Amino acid sequence: MCFAFAKAQTIPVNDDSQLSEAIKKAQPGDTIVMVNKEWKDVDIKFKAIGTSERPIVLKSQTAGSVKLTGTSTLRIGGDYLEVHGLWFENGNVGKNNVVRFEADSDTPSN
Repeated sequence: MCFAFAKAQTIPVNDDSQLSEAIKKAQPGDTIVMVNKEWKDVDIKFKAIGTSERPIVLKSQTAGSVKLTGTSTLRIGGDYLEVHGLWFENGNVGKNNVVRFEADSDTPSN
């Protein structure tokens, strides 16, 4: 029996566009690392499919050192996704949710 697994990658990202691209390309087992800095007005759409053995992880370079400010939000949708170490600070999202679990843009999920 032969099994082929893609090698899990650690993908550092420095800005919104790199983050979006990394999420689009993420495969089970990958870890996306947001560099330590203030990320202002970022709409993170973390939508991907991991597995129970190989979740996809979105994390800060150092816990608490990635500060999401302004109108920043995090929307999570998919299977076996993990988020670690992000810090929301001085946010202003009005009546919207800072963190939302959703199946698609209109359907909340859990």
